[in-house]
Amino acid sequence: MATKNLARTVVEGGRVRWNRDDRRYSNRRIRRNVRMYAHGLRLDPEASEERAAPQRVHVVRFHYDRLAVVERWLASFIGQPWNDVRAEMARRFDIRTIAGQHIVFDHLLPSVKGSGQGEHFGRKRFAIDADGLLQRVPWRRAFGADS
Repeated sequence: MATKNLARTVVEGGRVRWNRDDRRYSNRRIRRNVRMYAHGLRLDPEASEERAAPQRVHVVRFHYDRLAVVERWLASFIGQPWNDVRAEMARRFDIRTIAGQHIVFDHLLPSVKGSGQGEHFGRKRFAIDADGLLQRVPWRRAFGADS
């Protein structure tokens, strides 16, 4: 659901598809194991002393972030001084909250080359030029490029 609050729009992406599948599989497996355990107890009631009931396997939650919205927002500042962009970023996303910190420090700043954050991460979509202006990094194929 899109909202006027950009930080909330990014965070409200729901679960990652493979994580939903993992949770569904985990639920299916525990139901099957409990069914088999109950069937075994029906056949041999004393078996409850020997065998423990099956336990659910813990599946960690992974959430999907809608980052295209934030990338379009950041792209709207191309050609502007990085200090002004960073100030607007601090105004727009409240970094006192966990969601704001996650968006700014885990997604926005690492996507800007020269921001001083996350220089070890993958592809940079933006860069700060020698004049201190935000610029878009041209897209190039990472592997298998014909040069």
